[in-house]
Amino acid sequence: MIEAAGDGQEELHGRGGVAVFANAAKGALRALELDVAWRLLAASAIDPEVTDRAQRLAATFASRGPLQDTDTASISDQAGWTTGLIAQRLDVVDAALAYATVPTDRIRLLVLAADAMEASSAATQTSGGPGSKYREFRDKLVKEAQCDGKPEAVSARILLLLNEARDRAPITHGTSTAPDAVVADAADRLARKHSWT
Repeated sequence: MIEAAGDGQEELHGRGGVAVFANAAKGALRALELDVAWRLLAASAIDPEVTDRAQRLAATFASRGPLQDTDTASISDQAGWTTGLIAQRLDVVDAALAYATVPTDRIRLLVLAADAMEASSAATQTSGGPGSKYREFRDKLVKEAQCDGKPEAVSARILLLLNEARDRAPITHGTSTAPDAVVADAADRLARKHSWT
């Protein structure tokens, strides 16, 4: 499947943003970030069959049983693992962003980055309803973002901004097609909502 995502790169280069997504998907596949890879392939609309195979593969690996060992050390390990996954997935999206020159590609990557963050958090969910682990993660970010002057506050605000911008993107709930306007609108909304300066 890695070859399938990378074959015909010369042909892809002439197809605008498709090459950006295909190359990022290839990198995600090599890093075994299967859920990121299939989303990148879907965004590229390059080959529905390859996308479907990647999605099925990601679903197969994601449907493992809940983690059984929940002692204090393993919970700490899970948090570190989640943080590491988020950083790695955002690195993949960042690498693709360097080549995304079309606003629609930048919007798709913004949504993908927020989805990757959510998927990383959900990967460690052992109980609760769907999305409960990510809601806990967002609540923790809101608390950390309130700690003015601390480095974690800046990081938390950036991740919250990413989440809010995804919700403002035209392919989710927003109307603006300009990536910078989407991010600015999200930043303004978060600043008003949390009284941040």
